[in-house]
Amino acid sequence: MKTFRMIAALAFVFSALAAALTGNGVVLGLLIVAALMVFGPWFVDKYLWVRIPAMSTGLVYNVETKAFSRFLLPGRHWLRPLEHIKKVASIAPSFVNGECGRAQTDGGVAVAVKWSLTYRLNPTAVDQELRPNVANMLLKSIEPMLHNHVNNCVTYLFDQHTVTTVCDHGARQRLERELRDLVAQRLAPFGVQTHRVMLKSIVLPDEVMAAVEAAHKQEMLAHSEARALERLHQAVSKFSDSDMERLLQLRQLQELGQHGVTLHVPGYAVMSAQPQPTVSHWQSASGRRANSHFYKPLPSDQAPDPLNQANN
Repeated sequence: MKTFRMIAALAFVFSALAAALTGNGVVLGLLIVAALMVFGPWFVDKYLWVRIPAMSTGLVYNVETKAFSRFLLPGRHWLRPLEHIKKVASIAPSFVNGECGRAQTDGGVAVAVKWSLTYRLNPTAVDQELRPNVANMLLKSIEPMLHNHVNNCVTYLFDQHTVTTVCDHGARQRLERELRDLVAQRLAPFGVQTHRVMLKSIVLPDEVMAAVEAAHKQEMLAHSEARALERLHQAVSKFSDSDMERLLQLRQLQELGQHGVTLHVPGYAVMSAQPQPTVSHWQSASGRRANSHFYKPLPSDQAPDPLNQANN
């Protein structure tokens, strides 16, 4: 299309020169009218009545001062004298990824954070004094400015939290909400509408992670023991006082039996229907002492001492 316009323009120029040199005013006038009809709409569309595509903004600069003039929203617009569109920038929703390696917690523990920001630029929301700066950034890229402000917000956020709060259950969602509020407040004067901020990863030093995991395991063990004690209390609460006394007696008998002490278990304390074991001679003799739960063999029930027999 540009080649065709160039060829047509050269043809009109040579024809106009030929008509002017031959003094043929009628032909010259017809050529001028044809040139206006052909090139007029293109000139108006290009330099006077411009069209800005959807999800875009026009960056209008002054031709003489080379300073930023205004933003143009999507649609048709008339340009003022000495104005020209330097660039048509996209304002569609977009995202940017970044990483902050200088963040620290409240206790001075280094944190490496990877984040993602979903945003949209609204030219009409840019503060008046910041519009030239935003326009100059849009000529190249607005991402460096986003990286700088989001990293500052990440540094400030983690400085308000300790390692414990960072590693708590559900901490990432809470930190994302807090970071989104900080980023939205920081970028609002630049016309940047913050849709979502994600914390893709939060990396702590290895020794800190090991300590956090150990503390978490200890906490889980404490919770498990607490639940076990609660279940035991619920089970014990169903027994009567007499049942509890018998259980305690059986527990004492079991502990003494484990230490090698031979015991006689009263009949009322037997809790199962298993057959009774065979009782030895001295156990039978000691069993004569009724109404007692723990027994020791009497001297008379013990085997004869060979030294005593020799003396006698």
